Amino acid sequence: MSGVRSVKITNILLDWFYLEELELYNTADQDVLSTAFGTTGSGSEAPGFGAMITGPIDDIVGPCCANGYHSSTDAGNQTLTYTFPTPQDLTGDIRIWNRVDGCCTSRLDGMLFEFFDGEDGSGELIASQLIEGLGAERSEELNSPAGAPVPLVIVAPTGPLDLNIREHPESSALELTWNSNPIEYFAIEQSEQLAPGTWTVLESHFKAADPPAETSTYAIADRPGNAGFYRIQRVPPPPIFSADFETPADDWLLATSDLPFPNEGETRFEHGPPSSGPGAAHSGEQVFATNLAGDYDENLNIILTSPIIDLSGERRATLSFWYTLESGASEGARLEVIDAEDAAVILAQTEPFIPANDWTLLEFDLTEVEEGGPSVVGQAIRLRFRFLTDNDPSNNASGFYLDDVLIDR
Repeated sequence: MSGVRSVKITNILLDWFYLEELELYNTADQDVLSTAFGTTGSGSEAPGFGAMITGPIDDIVGPCCANGYHSSTDAGNQTLTYTFPTPQDLTGDIRIWNRVDGCCTSRLDGMLFEFFDGEDGSGELIASQLIEGLGAERSEELNSPAGAPVPLVIVAPTGPLDLNIREHPESSALELTWNSNPIEYFAIEQSEQLAPGTWTVLESHFKAADPPAETSTYAIADRPGNAGFYRIQRVPPPPIFSADFETPADDWLLATSDLPFPNEGETRFEHGPPSSGPGAAHSGEQVFATNLAGDYDENLNIILTSPIIDLSGERRATLSFWYTLESGASEGARLEVIDAEDAAVILAQTEPFIPANDWTLLEFDLTEVEEGGPSVVGQAIRLRFRFLTDNDPSNNASGFYLDDVLIDR
């Protein structure tokens, strides 16, 4: 979202309005809702109970009520307006905090965020976003030290892309140039006929030029023999990491482990099309599994480790994957997030996965994999899936199957 000078927040409920803290980031990874950034705040009525109108942007999360905005009446429709020192390009999430003593989260059940290109909620309305039910549905997050993230509404710039094509005077390559915003990604396609089904993707996620540039350029060295047609369209950002296992997965490491007990079995993780367990991949044809065609054996401590995933430039990330699991009651699989360079350092780990005969989706917020645990975002990591079995052969079953691993913002 580009060119935002102010954000206005309206409490649409007939209730007191208490907002302890907010965070909202620009494309330079700066918290623009902060007094340290130079942002100023104003409200529709005088705050009560000792609260301060600048509280929600003072980077302090407290119990009540000196650090947040707390309306003194239950008339509803109170507003908070924050003005940034200069227009901002916004991205990521809105992170919202209630008072940490847990009181009164229902007062955050209806908030209308409006983004303007002028100061103090004036000028053109760029976008609006209604956040409903937050207090009722996510009270634990609102009351936690990490707050509750809400994806910022994504608004594509209005109007067409102005595409210019020229031949480079020295290389004879074609150069495509168009208007762009630094936060955008583009798909670039080429066709010789303009007919459906004839378009070839040259770039699926071409990143726009960095600021202060207002245009992006793509060079095409290998031009078609006939006259070519080109089209460019905006697309969502690519995921941070994805693996569907349809291509060789040599960068995933298969091994055994000695902790919490040494492996004594013969079964190992395998890559390929499954004929046991679910009998088919979640998507495509290939998976990772404890055994692609049959049951696992006893006394296993085997691990499957991802390639390095660099989260050092990220502030938030969500991991998702699909799995099936059939195992004994004292056996099973879990995920460990480990340091990219030192496999002995476990940054976070999950509880054992629940058995599932059909493909099941699991999702984890990597800012808090374990409840109350540390964030693993902001550093390089690996994902390590561990499968453990006991010494009772009557428990042997199809085991753990994994597909479609994704980390997104």
